Amino acid sequence: MAENNSGGGGGDGGVGGGGEVSANQTIYINNLNEKIKLDELKKSLLAVFSQFGKIVEVLAFKTLKHKGQAWLVFEDVSSATKALHQMQGFPFYDKPMRIQYAKTKSDVIAKADGTFVPRERRKRHEEKGRKRKEQHDASQAGMGGVPAYAGPYGSAPPVSKFSVSLRDNLLPISALFKPSLFIF
Repeated sequence: MAENNSGGGGGDGGVGGGGEVSANQTIYINNLNEKIKLDELKKSLLAVFSQFGKIVEVLAFKTLKHKGQAWLVFEDVSSATKALHQMQGFPFYDKPMRIQYAKTKSDVIAKADGTFVPRERRKRHEEKGRKRKEQHDASQAGMGGVPAYAGPYGSAPPVSKFSVSLRDNLLPISALFKPSLFIF
């Protein structure tokens, strides 16, 4: 499924964006019930919104960032406008839908009218790996080449300073069941 400019790739469709979003063929819906399975959600949205006109694409994702949101791409702006006005606040799986126009044109529409510009995909995994390597290198440099765990309070002290043996402080298992050891 193609990612879309209407919010599926790095926006929220216009929520909290300030300012008005101009009418377009893609509507952004949020406050959707997150417990509904993805395929059921898409089919239900298609069934409910198809009364307003032909739907070109339904986009919904289950990623943490996009839960409870969907984008519907209509064939024309008038259909999207009718759907937005008539379905605003409509209870859908026990939650009132919040609907607005998407911030930008969807990829499907942009490809159809020749204005599509591909975006660079995010490289999250590469960035995480690079950051971990930098942190590892920094911790090794600070410890003179000895790798250490950098916990929430800085790096752990060298192992040689921990000379306490746990075996010296343990009771035998049988002592746990002797009532004379319990002082009340």
